[in-house]
Amino acid sequence: MRTFLGKKNALVLDYGESVLRHGPINDIVIFDEGRRKKGDPPEGKTCPACQSIVALGTKVCPDCGTEFEVSSNDPNHDRRAGGASPINFAPKVKPKHTLTVHGISYKRHTKEGKPDSFKVTYQAGMRQYNEWICLEHTGFALRKAQQFWKSRGELPVPTTVSEALERVSELKKPSQIIVQEDGKYERVIDYKYGDIGSTTTDAVVEKEIDQAVGRCAFRADADG
Repeated sequence: MRTFLGKKNALVLDYGESVLRHGPINDIVIFDEGRRKKGDPPEGKTCPACQSIVALGTKVCPDCGTEFEVSSNDPNHDRRAGGASPINFAPKVKPKHTLTVHGISYKRHTKEGKPDSFKVTYQAGMRQYNEWICLEHTGFALRKAQQFWKSRGELPVPTTVSEALERVSELKKPSQIIVQEDGKYERVIDYKYGDIGSTTTDAVVEKEIDQAVGRCAFRADADG
C-alpha cells in the first residue's frame, strides 16, 4: 500500500481474510511455521507415472510425458470482502507497576558533550530505577527539572548540579514509584508519598529478595 498525493483515505477490500490471519497492518503477526529456510531443498511434486520429482509449476512431465491434472479455476478467496478492520485503532496500553522505594541516592551524572545532570536512583527491592534531572540544560529538559524540584524541594530551584547536591536534604522522599515500560527499559512516571501500605508488586520484589538470599546461602554452604 502506497500513499498518493492529494488522497487522504483508502478502501481496503480483504477477500482472502488476511487481516484475520496476520492481524491489522499496524500490528502484524508473522508466523515462521511453514516458511522455507536457507538451505532447505526446493519444493516440488512427484509424477504419478514415473515418480520423477519435478517443479511445482510443471504441467507435463519431462521424463515420461504425463500431463498433470490442472487444479480448479475457482478463486481461492471469498465472494465478499472480510469485515475485520485493517487498522487497529485501539491505543496500546503499556503496563504500569507500583514499587515500594527502599532507598534513594543522588549523584552527578556526566556525559561527554552534554551538560551535567542530577541523577536520582531509587532502590526498589533488588532493582534500581534512575531519573536524570537536567538542571543545567535548556528548554523542555530544564522546565521538567524545575518542576521536579518544585514538587519536592524548597525554592528557589537550584541552577547547578553542585547546588542541588548540597541541598538534597530539602527533598521529600517518595515511599513508592510508578514505573512504565518504555522500550527495553522502565521509566519512572509518578510518585506516591506517605505510608501507602504494601502493593501487589511488593510480593514480586520480596520474592526476588528471598531468591537472592537463598542463592547467597547456597554459595556460603558450598564454600564452607
